[in-house]
Amino acid sequence: MSNTDSDLPAKGDVLVDDADPSFSYFPAEAWTTRSQQPWIHSAGTFHLTRSKSAQITFTFNGTRVWLYGDKNVDHRYFRATVDNGMETVLSTYGDTWTSKQLLYTSPELKPGPHVLFATNLAADSAFGVDYIMYRPISLELTPGSTGIVAPTSKTKTLSTCAESAMHQARRTGESHWQLIVTTVFSFMGVLCAASALLFLWSRRRRSRAASLHPLPLPLPPAHPGDEVRIAKLGLVKGTGKGE
Repeated sequence: MSNTDSDLPAKGDVLVDDADPSFSYFPAEAWTTRSQQPWIHSAGTFHLTRSKSAQITFTFNGTRVWLYGDKNVDHRYFRATVDNGMETVLSTYGDTWTSKQLLYTSPELKPGPHVLFATNLAADSAFGVDYIMYRPISLELTPGSTGIVAPTSKTKTLSTCAESAMHQARRTGESHWQLIVTTVFSFMGVLCAASALLFLWSRRRRSRAASLHPLPLPLPPAHPGDEVRIAKLGLVKGTGKGE
């Protein structure tokens, strides 16, 4: 199966090593990670099976995926599909042993989460998995930017500038909202404190006004037969006989 430049990974595509948790191997006992030459594999790791129907799955969030492994004289056929859609049967046979070979290229996918399935189809034939590359949703292809960069870690992004910019934008947006929330709560705190001080001041003022202008004492009740005469200098109680 031939690939044009537009079908190959581009700058910004993500490399994921076969030992990453996003891979699953079924059944686990059908796969081995031993390699006579680990230094030639991505991050020095490699998965190999010789069991019919042994399968790998890889989960990713993107729009395209590429599977890489080895080719050799003892390899035969495997089946690949994304999301259990259209199946493609491919061969990993080679006249000589070669590593880091492109084994499968998916069609263009709708942006979102996907699962790649790859299954060995022949008994006693080898099928090896080295790493996968996929295209994240945020990637915009640049014309003429193609090729594969040799991996140096289990999970590696070929270009991190765009991701760093997005992370910075997210952090800036979060800081902006945090500043707004903090300002609102600070203003509410100042408003509550001012209201409390105004209430205490008003209460103290009323108390002081009451102490400066006391209310007049009530007159004692008059007894039957008494006369109450209002004099110029004050109140005089009579005895009923006059003065």
